[in-house]
Amino acid sequence: MLAYIVEFLDAAFKKIRRSQRKALACLVMGLLAGTGASLASIARGMGAATSFSARLKRVWRFVANAGVDPEQFQAMLLHWVVSRLAPDEPLILLVDWTPLGCDEALVASIPIEGRAVPLFWQFVRTDPDGHFNQALEEWGFFERLAALIPKRVRVVIVADRGFGNAKLMDLFNRELHFGYVLRVKDDTWVNTGEWQGLLRDLRLTKGRIQEWQRVAYRKEKPIPTRLVSIWTTVRGVPAHWHLVTNLPDPSDLIVAWYERRMWAEEMHRDEKRGFFHLHKTTLADETRRSRLFLAIALATLLLTFAGLRELAQGVPIQANPTAASKGGHRGLSILKLGKQRLDRLGREALSLPRRISLSVLPAPASA
Repeated sequence: MLAYIVEFLDAAFKKIRRSQRKALACLVMGLLAGTGASLASIARGMGAATSFSARLKRVWRFVANAGVDPEQFQAMLLHWVVSRLAPDEPLILLVDWTPLGCDEALVASIPIEGRAVPLFWQFVRTDPDGHFNQALEEWGFFERLAALIPKRVRVVIVADRGFGNAKLMDLFNRELHFGYVLRVKDDTWVNTGEWQGLLRDLRLTKGRIQEWQRVAYRKEKPIPTRLVSIWTTVRGVPAHWHLVTNLPDPSDLIVAWYERRMWAEEMHRDEKRGFFHLHKTTLADETRRSRLFLAIALATLLLTFAGLRELAQGVPIQANPTAASKGGHRGLSILKLGKQRLDRLGREALSLPRRISLSVLPAPASA
């Protein structure tokens, strides 16, 4: 199995030193064992070819190695994914903040058949009260992301209400040339030309998508944008989605793209408690956490495709013992399905597709 992981990393990260690729492959193999993301758990999952202390030392040397630049790996991972997209297919990125211990992580992930795989991220240390300059961090994050993506690629940023602000929209329009689908808050003021006021007072028809091709967004220094709104139901609870976008695509596709943002929630659950138990890691330095997260992103990629094949082939799926104990019937997460396939087939379970499709068909907005 290690040989296959090394082969994959050799193809995806050709410009990285061979010794770093080999060490990273060992971390990925340790994570695939499903014992957790603490350094000791990774060392245990790497197998017994060497002593535990030797394996633990190898894990530590990688995450503490100042010569390992996580952003260099992320750039190559982005290019690897882009090379597997259809020529005209957009790179859809689901962007979200998630707390990880004393850090906040800003993560951009790709949606794949109901799941999400992280491609670009940064860790931000908060002050003792949990505060940090969110706007400044987001601005830098998107500028670095844009610098890593080939200019020919059409990028679509999909994000929730925390990102629905005029400064980011202006950055996407004027400088980065990103497409965006951003949910905005109900207390946002807009002028549609026929109506003006707070979005919470905008009348919607349940289940019907309504759109305005050009609205003035906010009262002070308004900027023009397109508004797509729908009254939908999320997990049985009525919800009004107000989406601003600079894209010309059909409104039902805009709504379908935003629906995919929720796929990142399961990814974050698996990262923290469902599979990798990242909350148990004791790494305090955000750069070291980022190196560890690199291995987690690659293990997520491999296990996601393995799990999707398990679903596609109709293999009997084990029950989720946690859900069953609470009276539920939810199946295993996609990563645990991938682990199930890996346990059964070994190295054969890790084969990756030549093409990755992020496309979605217009679908009713429900969850």
